[in-house]
Amino acid sequence: MYKSLCILKSRLFSLVSENSNTNNKDSVFLKNSLSKDISLMRNDLKSGFLSSISYNLNRKSISNNLYEFGSIYYKSGKSYEEKKVLGVALNGDVISKNWSNNNVKSNLFILKNIIVNLMNRFNISHSEEISNNGNLHIKVVDKVIATIEQINMNDLKQFGIKSDVYYSNVDLDLFYSLINDDFFNVKPISKFPFVVRDFSFLIDNDILYKDIKSTVMSVSPKLINGISLTDSYKSDNTKNKISYSFSVSLSSKEKTLSDKEIKSISEKIIKLVSKKHDAVIRDQ
Repeated sequence: MYKSLCILKSRLFSLVSENSNTNNKDSVFLKNSLSKDISLMRNDLKSGFLSSISYNLNRKSISNNLYEFGSIYYKSGKSYEEKKVLGVALNGDVISKNWSNNNVKSNLFILKNIIVNLMNRFNISHSEEISNNGNLHIKVVDKVIATIEQINMNDLKQFGIKSDVYYSNVDLDLFYSLINDDFFNVKPISKFPFVVRDFSFLIDNDILYKDIKSTVMSVSPKLINGISLTDSYKSDNTKNKISYSFSVSLSSKEKTLSDKEIKSISEKIIKLVSKKHDAVIRDQ
């Protein structure tokens, strides 16, 4: 999701300067630090993002969109706490201009949609609330799971940034605790080797690839692990026809498939697709 929107993964340093604007009464300092520039454990990801965005802007970058899965640190009474968070920062273009569309500038609503879609993807019921300082809070019951904001001009000015920056912080500890155990339906990978066979069929235009895929899968659902379309094209020499080329992955959870079994499945695929869809195997 992030890659398709030109949002790049960032890895920021956990140690920051004691002169950082994150320094407060709950900050965690290192004892016997080698330098004042690395004497404070970060208590948010925002400053690191702003530093990176400032660096990129000074080098004429027009798309400065970052995310990071990281930790922040703070005092809680007499103890020290570490919290897992996801930070997302948007600045500039989230979609670059190309032959098919114009560029799309980042804004608060795009960032909100990213976070809300993340919640929906993992079936986390939530509500929205505007805080007293104007930030948007995504809440689960009475707990804030994410904060979305437009960074104020005073903070931007400290980093020499003149364009808008939008930032969100997601509490991953809370987020993970809300994911249902049944959400991840994971199957063990077979310890026996996979075999891949390629097929190419010439078929009528009105027959969809998904119908071909369904037909192939019906040949042996237990042994066919996957079907991948590798090529499709239409030729002037074959009117009203389209050529589909795809790869079929075969494997058993109980044993290594023999050449005879692989050949039998391949022949059944050719026979069934040819019969059901009036297809012609290419190069035969």
